[in-house]
Amino acid sequence: MVMNVFNVWSLFPEWFPNGATGLIGNSFFYSYTLLVARNVLQDINLNYVASTNRKALVEHRTKQQVEAMTAIQRGNFMRAAPVVGDSKMLFMAATNQHKARYFETDWSAAVIAPGVPLSERPHALGKPSYINDIEYCRGYPTRNIVRIIGKDAAGDWHLLFKAKAGAWPVIHQELMDLIETEMRD
Repeated sequence: MVMNVFNVWSLFPEWFPNGATGLIGNSFFYSYTLLVARNVLQDINLNYVASTNRKALVEHRTKQQVEAMTAIQRGNFMRAAPVVGDSKMLFMAATNQHKARYFETDWSAAVIAPGVPLSERPHALGKPSYINDIEYCRGYPTRNIVRIIGKDAAGDWHLLFKAKAGAWPVIHQELMDLIETEMRD
């Protein structure tokens, strides 16, 4: 099972009005993609994973579905978002926070004095060079999570992974393979 996170602003415009009103924060919900392990292992090009994931997102990104899952969440004793599927499934979560454009946020109005001279950094004054996404969670699985935080001004991608120690050599190799492929192309 892969859990994706999506923004609900467009589903509830009455909650997030445009104009003079401001909101700083996340308004997200979950989409669950149930996958068959043998199909994932045979899916070299990720066609099965991607198409199944897209289908789940289309089904779950509706006002009615969010309201139904919210009712389930309110009804459980921990008031936590429900995790769906068989208890023996591997839980994985992913979110693309790059869409939030964190590295494009302009904080220049809050800058009192530049720390690093502008000539020695890739980002403009008041633009983030590092973003840390800290999660506190009690009673809810937080392992096997990847967050794509975004691409900084230098062109580097910031990713956050939460995984078992034994998974890191594989994650590292996959990322190195991606870099090698990108350099060839």
